[in-house]
Amino acid sequence: MTAVRPAGRAWVPLVLILALATLWRAAYFASAPSPLAGVDAQDAREYDAIATTLLRTGEFRTPAHGMPHGEYAIRTPGYPAFLAAIYWLGERWFGSRLALVRLAQLALDLGALLLTYALARRLLGRRRALVAAFLYALYPGFWWAASALYSETLSIFLWAGALLILTIGFEARRARAFAAAGLILGLAALVRPTGQAFALILLVALVWAYRVRERRWVWHLAAFAVAFAAVTGPWAVRNSRLFHRPVGLSSYGGLNFFVGNYLPFHGMFRKATYPIVNRITAHTTDEFAADRALWRAGWENIEGYVVYRPAEYAGLLWRKFRTFWSAYQAQTMVIGWGRLGFRGWQLHDALLLLGLVGLLVAAFSGRRFAPVFAAIAFTCLVHVATIAEEGRYNLVVMPYVIILASAGLGWLSPRFLGRGLVELPMGGEAGTQAD
Repeated sequence: MTAVRPAGRAWVPLVLILALATLWRAAYFASAPSPLAGVDAQDAREYDAIATTLLRTGEFRTPAHGMPHGEYAIRTPGYPAFLAAIYWLGERWFGSRLALVRLAQLALDLGALLLTYALARRLLGRRRALVAAFLYALYPGFWWAASALYSETLSIFLWAGALLILTIGFEARRARAFAAAGLILGLAALVRPTGQAFALILLVALVWAYRVRERRWVWHLAAFAVAFAAVTGPWAVRNSRLFHRPVGLSSYGGLNFFVGNYLPFHGMFRKATYPIVNRITAHTTDEFAADRALWRAGWENIEGYVVYRPAEYAGLLWRKFRTFWSAYQAQTMVIGWGRLGFRGWQLHDALLLLGLVGLLVAAFSGRRFAPVFAAIAFTCLVHVATIAEEGRYNLVVMPYVIILASAGLGWLSPRFLGRGLVELPMGGEAGTQAD
């Protein structure tokens, strides 16, 4: 008589990974400084000030960053609104606005771990998905992000949810899945405005991934676009009414673009940044006019560099590429105990190398990895084109690097992690996947 394995037993490894992830993060939180302390917490203090003002007065006001009248659209409202809601609960329940922030972000971080596992399972199978979940739990950059007042944890959660639902929609050809992904990615764009450009890139990637001869792809992508616009549209309308003309979600892109492509600054902010910015924007009337002036100045610089200083400009782009993929300072912590310990940057570099192997493996597996490839390529390119001052910016796509690293590990050890990538026929269900 054949014994029947309990269905719940398949979840035991994942539950153990979640428990380990929680313990590691709790231990890190216990020794981490206040999220508003330190010279590197400038952005955190800005988010705190915006959220506090929003909570106290109901007004959305941002630091000007040297932009003329730049008090309304430098930042997008997603993360400050999230903080304001957590602050309200913290003050009501514990008398402190910061009391629940790390707990809320821990919940988002663990949710992103589960979403990463679910996406990896659809693409790689259960065993490799468990490897991806464990690597996510172990990766110290996510510990830091959950403890800090930065938008990374919320962005990671939203992007992972959008890509998972897009993958499901692509496999099953379901318009409602594309609509749901558009809604979630719209929220992500309100957290970090680069999401609006990513939505366009993702549409192009999905057109390529579909069989163009199938007519229904038009309706599916239309559902995605309409849902995305429904979420981001109100903020764009608010900005357009405020500035009396059509504008975007944020007025910060031009400053990042100009500074990131200014050779004397080596593509990073310097003490001399704002005097130069003030000269460029001296005759502008508002922050969006200043934004356009800085975009024009950035393009003029690039045209001159390409013609007269091509080697130096190529070197700048290469430095920004390397900086983007470098380990952030929080990723250098020691993981483990005694002689069994290792530094986080070693894990980071190992994941990048394994991710390259997995990229080659996944590239030959069909078009189901299109959303993952699009997310990694877009985020890297947008920071190489603008600002890449530190490795913190790569955290948003590290879950997908981890998925590719798991694919690379599976290719290197197929005996332990399965025979190959999961191959689903279009319209198939996840339940058909093998380990």
